[in-house]
Amino acid sequence: PISKIFNNKSFWNLDFYVNKEVLDPRPETEFIIEGIEKYFKNKKQKLNLIDVGTGSGCLAISLAKEYLSSIVIATDISYKALKVAKKNSKKFKTEDRIKFINCDLYNGNEVFDIIVSNPPYLTSEEYNNLDKGMQLNEPRVALYAGCDGLKYYKKLGPIIQRISNKKSMSFIEIGHKQKDKIIKIFDEFGIKCVDIIIDYQKYDRILVFKKKN
Repeated sequence: PISKIFNNKSFWNLDFYVNKEVLDPRPETEFIIEGIEKYFKNKKQKLNLIDVGTGSGCLAISLAKEYLSSIVIATDISYKALKVAKKNSKKFKTEDRIKFINCDLYNGNEVFDIIVSNPPYLTSEEYNNLDKGMQLNEPRVALYAGCDGLKYYKKLGPIIQRISNKKSMSFIEIGHKQKDKIIKIFDEFGIKCVDIIIDYQKYDRILVFKKKN
């Protein structure tokens, strides 16, 4: 991919450094930011945000640039991915407001106003059918999510339950035709889907959740 040759990929209104340790930011993921802007119109308010599985840091950094009073936690299981995210955060002068944590999803108990995540969601079949260039140049850990593609949503359910209150909102990217299964998974943890954001291809792309009680 050209992005890996030039180590550069545009996302939102910024040009991010990328390498083989991170997934290229996708245009579809920008719908998460648009969704947040719909529900959190006052960009001067102080918000606690978490980006679970930050990769290149594109979501965490873009949101830190939009919501200038916000404090952000960005996590990733890959130490090498976090090095890329930290490099981007320094480039865009957001390092004083983003705390990077090397962990599997999130282990803490802090409650957040906004939770975002673009987890791996490809099934075994989808991953095996990927373009070889993508398989060679993007980390498997950022793409593959078990036989059914739902591994990380099953893990996210109890985490979101733990780090949400009644006012918290979660914006979660999903794969094609996963909507109903993911809504059911989250419902079991007392988290209801309140909005579905459609992408450029008219696919269900972002699910918006709130705690039931």
